Amino acid sequence: MRGVLLIALFISLFWSLPIAPVRGAEPDAPDTKRVKVWSGVSYQDLEVGTGATVRPGQTVTCHTTGWLTDGTRFWSSRDDDGAPYDQTIRGGQSGIIAGMVDGLPGMKVGGLRKIWIPAELAYGKTGIGTIVPPDSDLVFEVEIFAIAKPPKQAP
Repeated sequence: MRGVLLIALFISLFWSLPIAPVRGAEPDAPDTKRVKVWSGVSYQDLEVGTGATVRPGQTVTCHTTGWLTDGTRFWSSRDDDGAPYDQTIRGGQSGIIAGMVDGLPGMKVGGLRKIWIPAELAYGKTGIGTIVPPDSDLVFEVEIFAIAKPPKQAP
């Protein structure tokens, strides 16, 4: 009986640790630092770009791949037609999930960033059908190719 309890304790302690079978769920790269922002989102620059710095409200051209923390890839822009897409860094119905709004600013064009987003800043209690279960923390990799120039203001 004591052995069963020890096994149960061991499983409960390590059950929530992420499994890393794919690139998006790998441990942090040893030569870069993982940064946590005030909201609970954290990020790690896998490749620091050399271009302009991304700011909230801007539209970026990027590739994005998303994983559940167990390593299951649920979406990638590379799977669609392979072309990068435009994403505006603002939340709300016309924007992106809150965690991305917190994880992208400060990134440089040409860079590759891994972003860890807690469930409440991703798809929360609703999830996305069978693609992202409710209350799922997510991991994204985002590669920025360009920042769109703002439209000219009318005189």
